[in-house]
Amino acid sequence: DFAFENNTVYENLEFFAEIKNVSKNQTKTKIIHLLSKFNLTQFQHLQASQLPSDAKRKLSIVIALINDPEIIILDEPTSGLIF
Repeated sequence: DFAFENNTVYENLEFFAEIKNVSKNQTKTKIIHLLSKFNLTQFQHLQASQLPSDAKRKLSIVIALINDPEIIILDEPTSGLIF
């Protein structure tokens, strides 16, 4: 289960962007870009608990990418995903 299931997809991304020190003026642009890239735009206003399982997995990947890390380590990130 996702940690913040009562928050919307967008709210989760805002939260993690802040934690990961993404500048306020870049946050919205990054979120919109990643939502589009991972085909999650239509889910941005839904609570994480309402997402299909493949969208929850995509959301986890987007959270990992929100601050443009040099390296990420994911355990079976595409298991059950539909692109």
